[in-house]
Amino acid sequence: MYIIASFDYSPALEIAITELMEKDIPQSNILALPLDKQTEVPRLFDSIHYADGTSLVDVAGILGCIFMLLGSIYGFLLEWGPSFGDLLVLL
Repeated sequence: MYIIASFDYSPALEIAITELMEKDIPQSNILALPLDKQTEVPRLFDSIHYADGTSLVDVAGILGCIFMLLGSIYGFLLEWGPSFGDLLVLL
């Protein structure tokens, strides 16, 4: 048996879901979906005036720092030195 209902998000909805779970209804049988659609398209770049937390530039910067660190650390083991090690890691 399925019970389907639609609600706007509110703290009362959270309380109702908690009460359903307390009545031995498994969490896998409870589904809550928002009624409002996201009309905003995610942006690739964050700016000083708009930041939603999803930016591809952040990931590229973090990966660049990690590979630069690994290349400079393990570059001292190479015969050519850490500068070439940094370039080698980037390839």
